[in-house]
Order: sequence, then C-alpha cells, then structure tokens
Amino acid sequence: QNSLKSLLGPLIEQVMEDSDLNMNIHPLEVYKAWISRTETETGEPSKLPYDVTPEQALKHKEVTDEIENTIKKLVKIIKSFQEKIIGTVDQMPYGIRYMAMCLRKNLKEKFPESSEEEILKAVGNLLYYRYMNPVITAPDSFEVIDLAAGPT
Repeated sequence: QNSLKSLLGPLIEQVMEDSDLNMNIHPLEVYKAWISRTETETGEPSKLPYDVTPEQALKHKEVTDEIENTIKKLVKIIKSFQEKIIGTVDQMPYGIRYMAMCLRKNLKEKFPESSEEEILKAVGNLLYYRYMNPVITAPDSFEVIDLAAGPT
C-alpha cells in the first residue's frame, strides 16, 4: 500500500484535481454537451437536432475536434502512469516481484510452447489487475489519496 501511495498517489491526485479534465469520448454525449454550451454562450436555442446518431454527431467538426483533444489528453495521462510504473519497478515490494518471478518461471514450465511475450503478458496482467488497478480505480479505498468529507 505504501509503495503504491508513493508511486501512484501524486499522479492520481493530479488527475483528480484537474477540474477541466473531461474524459468523455462518446460522440452523442460530446455532441449534446457542445449544443448545450453553444446555447448557453449564445442565449438562444440551437437549430441543430438534439437526438442524432453517433455517425451524425461525428459529422460536426467541433465534436470530432473535442474527441481528438480528449483522446490526446487521455493518452498523455496514460503515458505518465505507464512511465511511472515501468520506471519504478525496483520500488515495487519484494514479495510482489518474487511472486511475478515465480509465476513467470512456472508458466514457462507449464507452457513451453508459449512465447516470452505471451508469458510476460500473463504476468503483467496479474500485476496490473490485482495489484495496481484497484488502487488506481478506487484510490480512497486504499488510502492512496485523502478525500475530505466536506470543506476543511
């Protein structure tokens, strides 16, 4: 827990504190938010239909531009997590690293026809989904970040 708090805590806090961060890339939701913003800015109802298909929503440059910008921001966030995780493997608890080594060895013995890449995918999946993902998706449950109940 402490190792993940020091490794991922600052990144998770940075993401959570970014009030401008919008992770929505669903065309219909981006389209509806765009119409709503336009109506708010102009003070007039939009002449565009509100109920459209995703394909129709993607025909609007504003929608595709917003989705592309959001994807770029998400890729940047993902890369920062990936770089932090890969760059700090030596700080991972010894027990986790030992378990990964044993799993890799046993998988090689059990599945000798499997490529190194396939075996490392299995080990990586276990490490990520059992060790890191819960902390990233529910950081307050693992005390990686502190969420105040109200104004402090």
